[in-house]
Amino acid sequence: MIGTIERFVRLADSGLVTKADISQAESLRRSLSKEEQKQATESRVFVRFAKALKLLRDPFQHDNASPPHPDIHLSLPESEYYFELGEVTDQNLARNISVALKTGQCTGGALSQLDPLDKMLREKCASSYEVHGAPIDLLLYYWRLDPYLPFVQDFFISRSEEIRRLYKASQFDRIWLFEFHSSSLLWRIEEVSGSVVSTRIHSSPIISAV
Repeated sequence: MIGTIERFVRLADSGLVTKADISQAESLRRSLSKEEQKQATESRVFVRFAKALKLLRDPFQHDNASPPHPDIHLSLPESEYYFELGEVTDQNLARNISVALKTGQCTGGALSQLDPLDKMLREKCASSYEVHGAPIDLLLYYWRLDPYLPFVQDFFISRSEEIRRLYKASQFDRIWLFEFHSSSLLWRIEEVSGSVVSTRIHSSPIISAV
């Protein structure tokens, strides 16, 4: 992460306990360009995911990237590693939230649970990424949309064969599903001994630093 993005992400991850913290975080966020705000969001998600998974000693030590490279790049002692991120959200809901924040007027709309997950999974699995032979994982996450776990489980079980084909045709070594606000790992797809394994995780929230 570059300086301002890292300062914002570290401050936001600390919990924003005081009014001064909130004011400083908002000031930092406003100083970021639209692309930098996107990268800051991706870094916040990745940091919390990495802590939940106990993936890294210091999850803040990563680089943000732009297409054709994946969103997150790690330089590990043994190899390079990449993560591509995708938010699972209802686009109509996202637009309504944006309008409400700008105008102060509440807007309604039908909410879909499974279509956004299906759309994002297909979109990411069909894309190509420049990783120079290094491993890459897909991290799908919920932020503005709260996942209803019975629907999520039914999605992965009822469409298991189709999801298997999408995974096999993609570049991804693993596919993760994560809920940001509760720091909950929900689902993992990976290949084990030649077979595609789809596993419900639904971990307890883990928010403390590693």
